[in-house]
Amino acid sequence: MGADAAGKQELDPQILNDGRVFVDDLEQGSHSGEINVALSQKLFKVDQIAGNLGQVIAGKSEGRKGNEITIFDSTGLGVQDLAVAAIVYQRAKEKGIGQEFDLLA
Repeated sequence: MGADAAGKQELDPQILNDGRVFVDDLEQGSHSGEINVALSQKLFKVDQIAGNLGQVIAGKSEGRKGNEITIFDSTGLGVQDLAVAAIVYQRAKEKGIGQEFDLLA
């Protein structure tokens, strides 16, 4: 769920203001993510963003606090996909599961 291009939005900007907003990448999200319209219309400010995914995973930003509204504006980052794929691949090799094949063949 969420916007995937500049000028698109799916959430009422008030939801962004009522909750804690996290992004995977601020620059990308501010151009094409769910926050892009609210930012451009000045209905939401960058300094209201609670953190990004990397900060939460590293423990530098606290994630969800209790029973609050939490919004994750995920625009998708290839580098995160590659990092996860590498971990999944390594764990599958360690467990001797899965099937290897040449993606470039």
